[in-house]
Amino acid sequence: MNVVRVSTRPTYRSSGMGLHPFKITESMSDVNTIYVYPKNESDNIEFNNNDNVKEVEVPFHLEKRDPKVGFIGKLSFTARRVFNVLKFNLSVINRLKKEKVDIVHIHSPMYFVIAFYYWLRGSRCYITYHGSDLNAVQNSRVYKVLSKIFSGAFSISPNMVERLQKFHKAPNLYVTNNAIDVNSYSIDNALPRQKILLAVGSLKVEKGFNMLIDAFSNAKKDNLLSGYKLHIAGEGPLHSELSRKIVNLGLEDDVFLLGHLDKEGLLEAYNRSEVFVLSSISEGFPKVLLEAMVCNLKILATDVGAVRTTLPGYKYIVSPNEESLRKGLIDIVSDAVDYNFDTVISQYSDWSKVSEKYKEIYFNDNAK
Repeated sequence: MNVVRVSTRPTYRSSGMGLHPFKITESMSDVNTIYVYPKNESDNIEFNNNDNVKEVEVPFHLEKRDPKVGFIGKLSFTARRVFNVLKFNLSVINRLKKEKVDIVHIHSPMYFVIAFYYWLRGSRCYITYHGSDLNAVQNSRVYKVLSKIFSGAFSISPNMVERLQKFHKAPNLYVTNNAIDVNSYSIDNALPRQKILLAVGSLKVEKGFNMLIDAFSNAKKDNLLSGYKLHIAGEGPLHSELSRKIVNLGLEDDVFLLGHLDKEGLLEAYNRSEVFVLSSISEGFPKVLLEAMVCNLKILATDVGAVRTTLPGYKYIVSPNEESLRKGLIDIVSDAVDYNFDTVISQYSDWSKVSEKYKEIYFNDNAK
């Protein structure tokens, strides 16, 4: 079986980017995979002794949208984006035209043209939705019609299933998980825990960092988080806006934007912090949640994506609004948090189990 998988690719600078498709590909040692991805600016993380993977790197200029531009600017940005996405899709098709392809599996609707081309040629096509990628197409009538080309669709969060049913119906809609390499994240007892509330993620609207800073600020005003600092690790388009907010609220000594942290720096941040905060207003399956659990932080998370199904019965899952976050921050710092994270981690510590589900679908569909 020859599979073409189209996705982003994890790098040493952004190790979480495209990690899910990368890991399931790495685990499929008995499947021949052509792994296609946009060209990265930093060094790629290498596959672990997988001789069945052929890598195809294709240039892809995908600029970030400036949230402050007006209508004309947004229109111009959209036109450039559509052009660049189409250019990438056609470049991939051209690069692979001599390859024998049984299955095309894309990990974003952005790569739809590639899937459509191979569907016309008789290949089976699949798609995995990871979170915000669904937001871009969920109200598109055109996409609703065209999505019929997919033999199956995967979601990494059960909370996305209801929305996905607009396009994909049972029994061809599947839920799969993220996983974590437990050995890559560990507790460092040599680093003393400090009064740090840690958040990790791209500085974009979906991560709710504006809301988190407001919640932290209001709790500090009431003198209910004495001595605590808020650290936010990540980079993104809202950096300037968040920086201004920190200054305007007089929080320069209490809230710190750490920027991008490499794997070593992030691990140190996890081990120095007391509480991990997921403040997202939209998520799929946040892998940072698993990382924080492995590093034994207290966890406060908004009720988005797969959070509640990942942490059943956990009391510090709150509504994604400022007041709920404020109250959650105040309560969790004085609570020892008696919850067995080890039980949860054991369920998400094996990428091969995730890839087996994909392979099961591939081979079962092939037998039909």
